[in-house]
Amino acid sequence: RSAVYSDLEKPRPVRIFFCGNFDDRNTAYNNSVLNEKFNCYTRVQLLNYITATFSTKLTIPENRNEFDQTIQSGCFFLINNTHQGFQIPIEHFIYSLKRSSFIIGFPGLVMPLCHNVVEAMFCGVIPIIQTTYAGLFPVPLTNGINCFTFSTLEDLKRTIGKVETMELDKIIEMRGNVLNYYNKNLHPDSVVNGIIEFRS
Repeated sequence: RSAVYSDLEKPRPVRIFFCGNFDDRNTAYNNSVLNEKFNCYTRVQLLNYITATFSTKLTIPENRNEFDQTIQSGCFFLINNTHQGFQIPIEHFIYSLKRSSFIIGFPGLVMPLCHNVVEAMFCGVIPIIQTTYAGLFPVPLTNGINCFTFSTLEDLKRTIGKVETMELDKIIEMRGNVLNYYNKNLHPDSVVNGIIEFRS
């Protein structure tokens, strides 16, 4: 279905959010193929850096009650590690995304592309995403328009600092751009039409 614009201008209580698996085995989300083939940090590498750099601003709930309280009251940086903790019920997942302004574009297993960013964009959540990852979208994402990109860990630190103080008007503008991008390029109808046009 199409992304929904109904809550476009509402402030959201969580500034940055991610929900996913951080299994740190080298055959899972710390696979060196991402470094070697895509010049992209692994999910575990990014998490380790974020945990060390933003420890005082990072919330990683240990149970469902703690998560529910945080998603309601708000925080700066919220991560749900489904590998070591609990999982958000699927019926609550979209609701959680719609209460968040940004998502860290943690990559997938053996390639950067991962469903998490697409699901977030459906809800108007703005990706913070590595430059190489942004370039792999069907139409590359554009820094400062429908995402924020970073090339190094220091870039990521600066970008997170930027979004921490970003005014709501700018967030709303980028949120609208993200929803437009989703409906034009990632909506199932758009994907099918693109395949049909390519084949013809």
